[in-house]
Amino acid sequence: AKQVKCSRGPVREAFLSLEHDGLVVTVARRGTFIRDISAESIEVIFTMRGKLESLCVRYLREHLTNEMERTLREALKKLKSAAAKNDEEDFFRADMNFHQTIWRLSNRPILENTLTRIMNPFIFMTARAYARQTLISTRYKEHAQYLETILTMPTAKVERPVEHYFREKA
Repeated sequence: AKQVKCSRGPVREAFLSLEHDGLVVTVARRGTFIRDISAESIEVIFTMRGKLESLCVRYLREHLTNEMERTLREALKKLKSAAAKNDEEDFFRADMNFHQTIWRLSNRPILENTLTRIMNPFIFMTARAYARQTLISTRYKEHAQYLETILTMPTAKVERPVEHYFREKA
């Protein structure tokens, strides 16, 4: 609190918010520490994400409109632009936006909110650290293929390839 020249209340609230988002862990009488995320935890998170996002995709497909498809293609264009510039930060933001657009277009707020909690920016950044081992151009192509799968796979069969996509990412 002294370093940022404010009272302890806002700092305490900030730590509580970070703890709620899973970014830090508070240990009684020891302090607050940055959360360590294991490879196993990442695998579990991506498995959950795959199952939940596959539901979003199914709901999206059940009421897909031309406007929704345009919105998804616009989100993909942002990924393409970031990949063309080889800009990791823009790609990261566009990637988050792309998936959040899918969640929003499912028109299922409970799924969107759950995914937003699971895939907070820290988890996206951790996933990005793993993803950097793959060329940004390859990651864009994977997203483009993912979108085509979402848009062209029969609605009754679309969940399985979405789950598979995330299993490969874990």
